[in-house]
Amino acid sequence: MTSDRLRGLIALLVVSVSLILLVGYIRRTEVRQDRSIEPHGHHGGHMFKIDEDAGFRLEFTLDESRRRIVIYVQERETHRPFPLAAMTLDAKFISGSIEFESAFAADPRPEDPPGSSSRFALSLDSLPQQIISANRFQVNISISLGSGEVTANMSHNSDHGHTYQHD
Repeated sequence: MTSDRLRGLIALLVVSVSLILLVGYIRRTEVRQDRSIEPHGHHGGHMFKIDEDAGFRLEFTLDESRRRIVIYVQERETHRPFPLAAMTLDAKFISGSIEFESAFAADPRPEDPPGSSSRFALSLDSLPQQIISANRFQVNISISLGSGEVTANMSHNSDHGHTYQHD
């Protein structure tokens, strides 16, 4: 084999290996990016599935220092607070065979207009211990608004951590 032909094969091998490594790097980067935008929202919580026509989003968070669950209502695109003219969000927690109904009470931010709230809270002490200790649960929310009812749901698997940011 001539030295020119050997150099050509080595160059082809180097280019091929480089392309394989580059494609692998791009795929790993895409997977990391997809994970970072999974259902975690602006406050580090899980986002509810809700009809896009609602114009707002709901984010489920845990405020451990105050022992409560907080749901933030946000504008769909900007994540700014979106006050609702509602004093409660009806909730149904489901974990295995356990179903528990409760309501998140309005916890308005100072800038929310009177009679509305962009934040709702529920004390952990009001939930059955089985729901709190469950590794998997679902929450269904129902909101009665002047224009009708909006429903949302969220499934959570407690197999990862969160960094919640409350305001």
